Amino acid sequence: MTSRGKLEYEGTETDLFLKFNGVVIAKRGQPGSQQAGKWIVLEPGYEVIDGGDGNSILIRQQGARVH
Repeated sequence: MTSRGKLEYEGTETDLFLKFNGVVIAKRGQPGSQQAGKWIVLEPGYEVIDGGDGNSILIRQQGARVH
């Protein structure tokens, strides 16, 4: 099942956050850290995966694809 929602990126001087339907669900790992280049999930029940092409992202909420 696929559902669409509003996906936004929000950045500060040091961090990049991913918002889905107005809720910050993940942040990008810092360069030089173990999480560099990966999304760190901040909200339970979500999974965020890069599409590998630099232009796509997959978000799952409790196993259902939502974006």
